[in-house]
Amino acid sequence: MSAFDPEVVPADDRGLLLGDGLFETVRIYRGHPFRLESHLRRLDASAAALGFPMPDSLRERVAAGIAAFDGPDGALRITLTRGAGVGLAPPPEPRSRLFISVRAIGPEVAGAAAGVRARLFGRLDEHALTSGHKAIGYLERIQALRLAKGLGADEALLRNARGLIVEGSASNLFAVRGTTFVAPGLEAGALPGITRGVLLEVARGAGLTVEERGIHPEELVELSEILLSSSLREVVPVIEVEGARVGEGRPGPTFTLLSRMFREVVRKEIGR
Repeated sequence: MSAFDPEVVPADDRGLLLGDGLFETVRIYRGHPFRLESHLRRLDASAAALGFPMPDSLRERVAAGIAAFDGPDGALRITLTRGAGVGLAPPPEPRSRLFISVRAIGPEVAGAAAGVRARLFGRLDEHALTSGHKAIGYLERIQALRLAKGLGADEALLRNARGLIVEGSASNLFAVRGTTFVAPGLEAGALPGITRGVLLEVARGAGLTVEERGIHPEELVELSEILLSSSLREVVPVIEVEGARVGEGRPGPTFTLLSRMFREVVRKEIGR
């Protein structure tokens, strides 16, 4: 089951024409959105930084979208565009448009517990004016994933302007090197992921030493684990990069620990 509000995107919308928009994807567990307020705060901060007026009806329409969804687990998508306009320059007084959709997801989306294989494709610029904002222009990431899949991989890992590995195609990246839990952060160009934030909370709570930085490609042979995280897939182990296995070539103990701790946070916060 899917629900769309509205069902039609106007042909003059700057999000459609120019990628002039922001979005959030929120995981729904048994009808309950997980950390919805964190997503809305991130959207609000990006909208303020990039000059998007926030609609007064945001929370009302989000609540209506969730209420209209009758599936067990789902994905809530909030898309905010700058509205109508022709030409590159934004209108002096933009009227933002809000699009809400909710769709069902299956267990295969929530995670790939057996692990995924990745290739190094794609670039992001940590110095870009839009760095750290969840903008809708994902063509670079789409192409990276397409090329990776063309070589038989499941995922693409993106590097920043300095050549450091910082993200998956649509996910945050983590690695385990010795006793250190490495998490590329905002300075490296990574998005401030909501699931990433939860994993950092539980990792520090479990006594892991956290180091926020990008990963040098030559470090790959020294990593015992690589993990990816996103709202929909939760936590996913990467077992192979560029044809070489990561660690033992299977999901490791840090994945097992953090995956379990993440689900405990979800159960506690949604009351299930």
